[in-house]
Amino acid sequence: MLTGRQLMVRDTGVGIPDDILPHVFEPFYSTGGTGMGLTFCHKVITAFGGNIQCESQAGKYTRFALSFPQRFNYPAN
Repeated sequence: MLTGRQLMVRDTGVGIPDDILPHVFEPFYSTGGTGMGLTFCHKVITAFGGNIQCESQAGKYTRFALSFPQRFNYPAN
């Protein structure tokens, strides 16, 4: 059983511009990669009942917050 947890990761890099931020979880939306990395992360975390959010200020920081489900009962082997 996994009980309510949240993981936050923040950097102090260049940040994500305001016009790009709403699209970071869209498939194939990219400013340099394949556009599938954050899409995959979003699909996996939501499939398990969690959530991932991105907050950023261009020129200051980017923060990702991953929220895991309050309860998840894993099936017995």
